[in-house]
Amino acid sequence: MDEHDRSGKELSLEQGFRLLSAYTLSSGVKIWIITEADRSSTAGSAPGGIIKMRKMVATCVVLLIVVPAHSSGQKPVKHSATFSCPDSNAAVACASYAENKDELGYNEFVCFREGVDQHVKIVMGLQPTPWTWDPTTKTATQDSVAVIAWVMDHGLENSRYTPSLVAVGTWRTNFMGGYHFDETEGKVTATYGKSAMGLKQVYKNTQDKEVTYELAVAGDTGRFRETWHLPNNVVDEHFGRCVAGPAQWPDYAAITKGPK
Repeated sequence: MDEHDRSGKELSLEQGFRLLSAYTLSSGVKIWIITEADRSSTAGSAPGGIIKMRKMVATCVVLLIVVPAHSSGQKPVKHSATFSCPDSNAAVACASYAENKDELGYNEFVCFREGVDQHVKIVMGLQPTPWTWDPTTKTATQDSVAVIAWVMDHGLENSRYTPSLVAVGTWRTNFMGGYHFDETEGKVTATYGKSAMGLKQVYKNTQDKEVTYELAVAGDTGRFRETWHLPNNVVDEHFGRCVAGPAQWPDYAAITKGPK
């Protein structure tokens, strides 16, 4: 990691934000390690895909440094013990989510698929700090952050289903008062604002054909739409409802002031 990334990680350690670390193996392969703000979960990204490792606090201690789990006094954000399913048509998926006693952290979503035992977890890696002013585009940017999404199938993570990604890239402010994410490799984009959240992934299916997956969530109602743009102009759509964790927003006005 460069000096900017290292300083950002140090600030995240001090403030209790989500942590992102990069390591280069002896083989030359670069891996990414993302640790949740409440230190309850760690995800690893490598060329072979993603690995979700729950309750691996010890891993964080080995890979990073020993720090208090909540250095800024923040506490884990858990859904209520009396979790209420937002969609009666997704009762099976809701039951698996409740059984796992999952936690929703800052800027996280869980979307329940109707009629199947599946829910989608999305982590928008937007952080309050640090941000850098880009005078060329007149926007504020945050580099080397991650957007993570995966599918829980019958209570277990299953990477055979879309979405399954750990995308590392740059968040950038937009003129609407929200934020836009571009993955470094160019296959994943995301948008996040107070009125909506969106995720887009381009990938190859088992027949080596390009597929575009899109997820859109309405901020006020929690309704979502999943769309698969398949080969031969075939479009598959599904609808449902999501539950959102607490939002943790940067100070938009402050980070977009630019130099005096």
